[in-house]
Amino acid sequence: YSYMFVTEEEKADISVTGEVEELNILYFNLVLAVTLDAAGESYKITAKNFEKADPPVMNIKEIEAMFIPGGNEEIQLLLPQMYFYDLRIPFLGNMEWHSEELMRHCGKEIEGAAYAIGYFEKSEREAIKAFGNKYTSLFAQQPDNVSAQAYDAGLLASVLIKDGNDSAKRFYAAILKGVKFAGVSGNYDGFFSGGKPKKSISIIRIEKGREVEYPPQ
Repeated sequence: YSYMFVTEEEKADISVTGEVEELNILYFNLVLAVTLDAAGESYKITAKNFEKADPPVMNIKEIEAMFIPGGNEEIQLLLPQMYFYDLRIPFLGNMEWHSEELMRHCGKEIEGAAYAIGYFEKSEREAIKAFGNKYTSLFAQQPDNVSAQAYDAGLLASVLIKDGNDSAKRFYAAILKGVKFAGVSGNYDGFFSGGKPKKSISIIRIEKGREVEYPPQ
């Protein structure tokens, strides 16, 4: 159950059993939990704008991890609140967590967190370092995830064309048939019919203040 980007009007539609402090945090699917007394008691959260959904019962002690698909600014507000209320559990994020500013601002609060990312410019893998060095030498700036995906797309196209898929029909059929290759933005294992790739990407974990990569297998 997600209370995402809660506005002032939406706050009026949310009721919580238990004493709650003033809500100043914008969003998070368990944002209300950090304003409660983390004594292990169960709190029932309901929202009028959720249709066909039973009110969830949340026991803070039963939470194993929290996935927070937020941006840099929201996370900077949220993680210190989590830490202040002694909610010490693994936090899981998306590639928006890859931020030097977030690392500097949160420090101990972000320790142990993990997030998924396609292209990780600090990777120790030789193929990633070679791509980064070549890109920087050509464009005088570090590549980002979009640059890495564009490179992989070009690499895939060149491989398919060299294999004789020199028409749009053959090219499309070859993609749907399943193309496996290791790109700089992840390991590809074909594509879905809608065009989205089946891809394994890296997991980054914050360990002793450093971003440690666990590359795709």
